[in-house]
Amino acid sequence: MNVMTLPPNSNDIDRFWKLENLGISADENDETVVSVIKEYQKTHISFKDGENEARLPWNQEFDN
Repeated sequence: MNVMTLPPNSNDIDRFWKLENLGISADENDETVVSVIKEYQKTHISFKDGENEARLPWNQEFDN
């Protein structure tokens, strides 16, 4: 049983949810990663009827 005597502050919550703490990180210096992200932003994200619309990314190596 865990008991918290003080409410968590926003820094604790931010630190808990950082992807790097979960072992998930992207190498922003990798040209392949940067080009894939830019291509996704150009082709999958749009603004329609006052709302943002984003299509889900699809694995290009997967044959339908």
